[in-house]
Order: sequence, then C-alpha cells, then structure tokens
Amino acid sequence: GIQNLGRFDIEFAKEKGWVIKTISTVKKVDESNICLYVLPAFINEKNPYRNINNEDNAVLVEAAFSQNHFFSGKGAGGFPVGSAILSDVSAYSYDYKYAYKKSQQIPKLGLSTDVELKVYLRYFDEKNLKLFKFEKIQGHYQSDDYNYVIGKIKLSALMEQKDRLNTADIFMCLLPE
Repeated sequence: GIQNLGRFDIEFAKEKGWVIKTISTVKKVDESNICLYVLPAFINEKNPYRNINNEDNAVLVEAAFSQNHFFSGKGAGGFPVGSAILSDVSAYSYDYKYAYKKSQQIPKLGLSTDVELKVYLRYFDEKNLKLFKFEKIQGHYQSDDYNYVIGKIKLSALMEQKDRLNTADIFMCLLPE
C-alpha cells in the first residue's frame, strides 16, 4: 500500500511531473461482471484527481451515452462526518430505512479479477519480482539502491500476492493510461 512509498518512488513520480494518490476503481468488465480495486496511482497533470487533497473526495463517472462527469467535495473532517453520523442516528431513532427501489430492478453483478493493469513495481530483492506474474514487462531499471519494473499484470495475479504488497520492500503503483 501507500505506506510503503519510499524516496525512490517519490523521485520517480517527480521526474515525470506526477503525484501519487490512492484511487478506488470500479470498472465494467462485461454485461454481468465488474472489477474493483484500491491501489496507489501515479497521477499526471491532465488527471482530474490531481488537485483533490486532504479531506476532499472525488468520483469520475464514465457514462455510456454522455461525457465523463467529475464530482468533488468534502468527504471527511469534523463537520461532514459529524453531520453524517447525526443524520444516521436520527434516522435510526425514527426507525427510518434507507431505500433505493431501482436496486431491485438491476440484475446482480459478479466480481471479476480478469483485467490487466499497467503498474510500476519497485523492489529491492530480485526474489520479490519473481513473486509477481507479469503478462508483459515494458521496462526494467536496476541499480545498487533499488530496482523497478513497468509492466502489465492481471488483477488476479496481484490478489495472489496482496499480503506481499504490504511489506516495506515492495511498492506498487498504477501508471497513467
């Protein structure tokens, strides 16, 4: 995760003019499946998430018959969280049930991990690179201090190694498309 971010990764991003953000993604895979993941991502200057900071949150919605829609606003902090909690406690005290009737009309979607992601993987020991089953390696950098690869990997392969991604000697980040 982002807690493994090191100076090498920050320098890499800075050289490219990028920043690093944690991004949650939900994508349609086919008519009956979606994929979802949360990973750090390098954000270039054209990406609308670039200027979302601190307690601000944002969502980018890609619709089938309209242009992309970008929404941003306060997502945390004392007042927004307090307001949400007060609203929920109040609703609970009046036995209010939140309802979204259209959800009954939508067929249930399955989860898929059969998607390819373009990633940067920084590691120190070559044995760590061998843990990850890359579909294609597009770039490889080695030095006495650290190493990285740029390549495509399936989300399913990442899921197999999710515990390794939380160690201090590996950092993985999505690359801009």
